[in-house]
Amino acid sequence: SSTRVVLDVEKQVQLQQARITDPDRLWIDLEGTRLHPNLVDRSFPVGDGFLEKIRVAQRKDSVVRVVLDFKDVKDHTIFYLQNPTRLVIDVRGAAVVLAIEPSDESDLEAILETADVAAGTIRWR
Repeated sequence: SSTRVVLDVEKQVQLQQARITDPDRLWIDLEGTRLHPNLVDRSFPVGDGFLEKIRVAQRKDSVVRVVLDFKDVKDHTIFYLQNPTRLVIDVRGAAVVLAIEPSDESDLEAILETADVAAGTIRWR
């Protein structure tokens, strides 16, 4: 399963990025950019299982830093989309495996109603 973060930007810019630990997070510096005044030093809670929150700040006069605070992320991909120009950050988690033993068909239906099948793999015993 994954989460996609999309940032609207006026044009494609050079990026610097690094994933660091303790706590696990990804920072991305957008060179030659400035934040809108309403976004300076803002934090946006996510809480989706992969991301804790997203933070943005004006790091230098012409560098915006975006930080994704990870919860349970295996890897990530960063790329641009055009028309309009957007920076896309996809974060992916490890596959979730559920081991369940339904005793009858009604148990199976109840399990499938509550399980997020798209978030991983269901393995039957």
